[in-house]
Amino acid sequence: IDRHVEAGRKNRAALRWVGKRGETETYTYGDVKRESEAFAAALCDLGVEEDDVVTLYLPMIPELPIAMLACARIGAPHSVVFAGFSADALATRMESADSEYLITCDGYYRRGDPLDHLEKTNEGLADVAHDTTTVVVDRLGDDLDHELADDQLDYNDLVAGHEGASVEPVTRDAEDMLFLMYTS
Repeated sequence: IDRHVEAGRKNRAALRWVGKRGETETYTYGDVKRESEAFAAALCDLGVEEDDVVTLYLPMIPELPIAMLACARIGAPHSVVFAGFSADALATRMESADSEYLITCDGYYRRGDPLDHLEKTNEGLADVAHDTTTVVVDRLGDDLDHELADDQLDYNDLVAGHEGASVEPVTRDAEDMLFLMYTS
């Protein structure tokens, strides 16, 4: 992202997203850099350090690649768990990776209906033996009532609280892990 911004493409579209209900969002390279740096700063404030595995249990929403870029920026490998996988699959992967950080969402739409993803997330977290800090993206707004638990944080609040943060990318060796992917 940085090289595109530095090359004068900060106002060009970097990410175009079309949701299941026809909603659209466009992020420029500048937008992606700003949000991924803000989220990287938030992750650091939460205690994420280089080589800590951050689990991403998100559907295909813009916050997914932004979280990936934020993790890469601070040298924290990310582990994507497909949002359609069960609570048990989430717990198993988080336990195996010893991942203490989870990024998820309240829900998403499938065939036009809202799905409560946070309930499934909470079921999975109940089977994780270690403490977990969870960040929740609010995608459904008023279409899904939910309350965050005491150990769950709102993604938008974290990004807004770190708006304008500048986070230099961590230098990594070519052999260092970028992401952790489990096979089915």
